[in-house]
Amino acid sequence: MKKVLAILNRNIYLERIQSFCDEEHYSLFLVDNLEYIDLNQYLFCITDIQEVVKRYVDTPTFICYITNRKVEHNRVFYLKPDFKPSHIRFLVDVLYHGQIVNNYLPSIDIKSIAKEYELCNDYFNVDRIVCAITYELVTYFTFSDLEKIRLGLAELLTNAIEHGNLGITYQEKNYSTEHGTFHQLIENRLAEERIKHLNTNIKLSLSSSKLEFIITDSGNGFDYHQLDNLNNEIVSIDDILKLHGRGIRMAKMYYDSIVYSGKGNIVTLTKYIKPSAV
Repeated sequence: MKKVLAILNRNIYLERIQSFCDEEHYSLFLVDNLEYIDLNQYLFCITDIQEVVKRYVDTPTFICYITNRKVEHNRVFYLKPDFKPSHIRFLVDVLYHGQIVNNYLPSIDIKSIAKEYELCNDYFNVDRIVCAITYELVTYFTFSDLEKIRLGLAELLTNAIEHGNLGITYQEKNYSTEHGTFHQLIENRLAEERIKHLNTNIKLSLSSSKLEFIITDSGNGFDYHQLDNLNNEIVSIDDILKLHGRGIRMAKMYYDSIVYSGKGNIVTLTKYIKPSAV
């Protein structure tokens, strides 16, 4: 159970903090006496009391301070008094993934996003790359939904590097996986001069109606027409356990549409957004 501690002078913030906790299935504990509280058992402490911040600023406890005051400490995360529940999620995402916010005061709402990234073949850090690309989405999606979005994106980004840029066939992957040499195969391909300069392009767009990623790798592509029925099929546990095509089917579980184009080296992931989500 994930627990959040609130120490508040003004209870006008309580409803918004509780709304965040309800949405993310966290348990909220409101206290006014810290003498017998073990802060280590809480995910973070949110407060509007400066004395509380000063008391715990140098402890491992994650402190979130609601204030309009000038930023005073680099280890404290700040919220303005007019914060929204989604802004707390942004700060907790920092805790989960270790990103640096530099005393960012969440006080704006992004209505749309359009970004483009060029990625090298950093195969062993795909999860970190995906978190860096999607950090702004934490404003719009619950952690549960965002985790699915990130997992599906990571699967297809991995495919783009693995089968696209590195040119590893499904047969080669199956064989090397069965013989315990897959990581060595990856490292050998990454060391090849012809591959070192091959990149992957990711375009991210977010509007009030949908989230979309377009991934383009530098590989030779494949005959994607065999996937024509992908968006109509039901993904089963057996599909997930298969080595061949598993990543694509896992991504399909979390996106409304997956469409390949070009020579098979371009894939578009689409997730439609409910009107209340943005």
